[in-house]
Parts: sequence; structure tokens; C-alpha cells
Amino acid sequence: MRRSRSGRTARCRRHRHSAGRELRGDADHRYEITAEVTDESRRTIVGKGEVLVARKPFQVTAWVDRGHYRVGDAVRASFAAQTLDRTPVQGKGVLYLYRIEVAGGRPLETEVQRWELDTDAQGRAQMQLKASRAGQYRLSYKVTDARGHGIEGGYVFAVRGEGDDGKGFRFQEIELVPDKREYAPGDRVRLMVNTDRESGTVVLFLRPANGVYQAPRVLRLKGKSRLEEIEVSRKDMPNFFVEAFTVSGGKLYAETREIVVPPEKRVLNVEVAPSAERYKPGRRRRFG
Repeated sequence: MRRSRSGRTARCRRHRHSAGRELRGDADHRYEITAEVTDESRRTIVGKGEVLVARKPFQVTAWVDRGHYRVGDAVRASFAAQTLDRTPVQGKGVLYLYRIEVAGGRPLETEVQRWELDTDAQGRAQMQLKASRAGQYRLSYKVTDARGHGIEGGYVFAVRGEGDDGKGFRFQEIELVPDKREYAPGDRVRLMVNTDRESGTVVLFLRPANGVYQAPRVLRLKGKSRLEEIEVSRKDMPNFFVEAFTVSGGKLYAETREIVVPPEKRVLNVEVAPSAERYKPGRRRRFG
């Protein structure tokens, strides 16, 4: 506590962060600072501010335009580099494409190709690839800023071939991966149902709502993956959900996925016109 020349008493409080740093040193932190100023008339003014403490100088994120692909499809990959407060990072970048194969129960990565790909003034970069061979792949994008900090971000995606059952892929216990981000009435959702166990059984529920479930689809997988098609109708706007569960190693695993169906854009033009250009006092006005 200190007293200023004007007679005001200033008191500053800050949250101690040593415990948070020790317990969660691998996470970003946000600290709030509160300052109270009390003058001689006992009037108190409170000011607040915050400080962001990042575990890394910046972060790199990667994503693709679809959930999964077929051989021959175009893969549009996007990347962004920014600080914790969303300031873009422009720097030198290298993009790697790895093919993932499972050997002895462990994933083994083999480099397929690499590209020099720098981020622009907005911290963005894009690359279009061709899915020429079925398999599971990982994109690894490393950006180096002007101070020499190198940060890497990555994304895993799958390319399916004819009759592909995902035996050579590495999945989570259960995954639901739609092929697109959004759908319209009349579309078909190509939902990839994955498990980490071969010849498993998955119970798939379509459109559960308010605790009400219809009869499920029981999927008996030959390998680790299977494609299920779902018809999209107008009743599905603005979204609907699919849920699934499977049992593996004596444990129950469940997954829920939202399917986005944006409402159709409808524009209605309304025009109001009087029945006459002039009216006398006492006459009713009619609009049509």
C-alpha cells in the first residue's frame, strides 16, 4: 500500500503464479492484475488488466479442407503461425509429408516429400497436394521466426483406396470422421467409422435428440475402418448428431460428432405502398 501526492491510497493485488507454473508448466497461462485506488473521500476506483504467459514464443496450427480423402482427390492444406495474443508470425517454413505405417504395433513414419513454404504477413500459408496413394499421412510444418525460434505444427489425415478397411492405420479407440465440414439438404455424409481394434463391433446412433434414440446401426468391421453414408434432409438443419460406442479390452469407448447443415439463405423483399398519393382529413389510409 502506498500514498500518492494527491492523498490517494493505491493498493495493487496480483495473483501468484508460481503454483500454476509448477503444476501446469506445459500450458499457457493468463494472469489477471487488479489495482484499487482510494481517495480521501473513501471513493474506490478499480482497474483490471491481464498478462498472457505463453509456454512457447508462438504456435503453429495445421488443418485440411476435408475429414478424409479418396485416391485421386486434391488435398488443400492450410497453416497459421501466431502468438498467444493472435499476432501473426511471418517466417521461413518447411513442410514435410510423412507416410504412417504400423510395424510391430508401433507407428513408423517415412518422409514422402518436403517443400519450402514461408508464412505471409498474416502468418498464413497454403499448399495443395494430390492424394495419389492410399494410406495414413502426417503433415509437419516447421516455422522459424526472425529471432530464430523454430516451432512445429502437424495434422494427420487418411486417404482411402478401393475396399480399404484401415488395417494398416493407427486410430484412437473410436473415431467418427465426416468427409466435409458442412452439408446441404440432398447431400450424403460419408462418415468414416474407425477403431483401433480389428474386427470390432460399433453401435452407431443417428440423430439422437433430448435423450431419445432410434434403433441403431450395428456395424461389424472386417478391419479397423468402415464408411457409412447418411442422407441429409431439410429436417436436419441447422445440425444433427451421430453417436457411437464400442467395447475394446473390456472397456467402453464412446464418441459424438456434430454434423453441420447451415440453414438455406432466404431473402424476402417487403414493399409497402399507399392506396393513394393524397388523403383528406378523416379518410382512412390503406396500404398494400
